[in-house]
Amino acid sequence: MCQNELRPKSFVSNFWGAVQKLKNAYFFSVHLNLQKILLNLHLVDVIKDMKIRIKNMVCRHCVAKVAEITSGIPELNLLGVELGAVTVEGSPADDVIDRFDNELRKEGFEVIHSREETIVSEIKSKLIELSRNSEGSRADTASILEDFLHMSYRNLSRIFASVEGRTIENYFTALRIERIKELLLDGQMPLGEIAFITGFSSVPHLSTRFKQATGMTPTQFKEMGIRKPLAEI
Repeated sequence: MCQNELRPKSFVSNFWGAVQKLKNAYFFSVHLNLQKILLNLHLVDVIKDMKIRIKNMVCRHCVAKVAEITSGIPELNLLGVELGAVTVEGSPADDVIDRFDNELRKEGFEVIHSREETIVSEIKSKLIELSRNSEGSRADTASILEDFLHMSYRNLSRIFASVEGRTIENYFTALRIERIKELLLDGQMPLGEIAFITGFSSVPHLSTRFKQATGMTPTQFKEMGIRKPLAEI
């Protein structure tokens, strides 16, 4: 067979090889563009909502007040509010956050910026929640906080003490003492039931810890009726 008879086959082979390369390049380009589109969609989803942590936001009255402040700033589209935080749409500019912070400070709140303060705020919110129900007051708070924040209790304790200057245990005890005060002033429960609800093993145990914390017996306190706001605990 002569050399000229091979050229058509070689040409066809080269032609289809070139077509295959173009085909592969096209599908690679489509795949790459699809990846970019999906990535962009994912990023939009990630930045769509922004959670702003807020200090001293510890009760339902605080929730209502912070919601009112947030709604008063047109650039902040409020999506949700909870103890210790608000969720807004998008990613507000720094000057908007600063203005929000200034308005919060007028009412005793403030925006939390550091990671450590955020962790402390979340610890406080969870402990306030636990202190408000009988099961929570008697629960294993260390395990609950570890599961809630996905950190070891040792690290949580270190961070809390560095920011607050006291231990998690002391803070939780202070919350339980304030809960006792609330129930004493309400006057609907005997002291034994109050001890059970607030996680103390007995009335003497409650009375001892209460006097250590307040300088008064439960009976003396009931006559005087002085309480602290949760934000000041």
